[in-house]
Amino acid sequence: MRFNHIFFNGGEIRFFSGEGDSLDGNMRGLSFDLIIIDETAFIPNLQEKLEGAITPTLTDRDGSMLMISTPLGKNYWFEICQLNDGVLYQHFHFSSYSNPHLKVSVIERFKAQLSTAQFNQEYLAIAGENASAIVDADTIERNTITTLSTAPTVIYGIDLAFSAQGDYTSITGLDKEGVMTYHKHIKGYDSNVVTGIIAELPKNILKVIDKSGVGEGTFNSLLLISDNIIGVQFDMKTKLNLITALRVAINTDKLKFNEITGKELSTYCAKLNPKTSNISFNALSGCFDDCVISLSLANFYLQEGINTVGGDMLNAYGW
Repeated sequence: MRFNHIFFNGGEIRFFSGEGDSLDGNMRGLSFDLIIIDETAFIPNLQEKLEGAITPTLTDRDGSMLMISTPLGKNYWFEICQLNDGVLYQHFHFSSYSNPHLKVSVIERFKAQLSTAQFNQEYLAIAGENASAIVDADTIERNTITTLSTAPTVIYGIDLAFSAQGDYTSITGLDKEGVMTYHKHIKGYDSNVVTGIIAELPKNILKVIDKSGVGEGTFNSLLLISDNIIGVQFDMKTKLNLITALRVAINTDKLKFNEITGKELSTYCAKLNPKTSNISFNALSGCFDDCVISLSLANFYLQEGINTVGGDMLNAYGW
């Protein structure tokens, strides 16, 4: 949605919604002296929209940007706030106590009603861990590695996506100890290119692919040109089993993963539906879950293989 207001001196204010994919079409080709973004942390796919549609509109006029937001865990907005170099970026932090229009007594009343994490985020503007994340921040940090394992890969988990504007294809390899050996995170490739990339993986290593939705065609193609492939059709029960096994493995330090996977885990949440008592798992709005899903697929069959067939997954699942 877009609104314009033109002043008598020729100045103009334009208003855009950060929701959906309309920004790219509405803003591309325009030029601005100043852009103000409110509640920046809550804009879906924030990094893509800043880099693709928003920031280029400041180029012609060497314009400025003011971004304002309550934090939302440690997502991309949090990363932007760390770029406080005093040259291109300058970060200011204010809590609700700094607002002269709010009564301290009102803030204190809400402080008594909210959890510490909620109060810190909403009133102190402190970006903490996401309270609904499937694993806590300390556990993620403890199991994040900077160098991938050089041990042999025993399994690959693969989450597929082909849209240039949407999710990534993520391929995660693990060794027999659950340490990440391989990770490819790609975007914007069509199904033929992605099929070729997967087909080049070692044929004697088990590959577990999410074949839901767009993945089914690629899975069927791979059956004709590659070996040792398992397709997983996602539904509520399947996802619950995968993510439950993932939580257990990470909380017991049986998985080690790279930084980008750790970041996705910090914004991947469990939500209880009070009416149905069902638990759903999804990334926060504006965040991705490709790495989480590929890791969960690799982990599930790794743990199953270890626990049921002594780690000989090819004899159990391969062909």
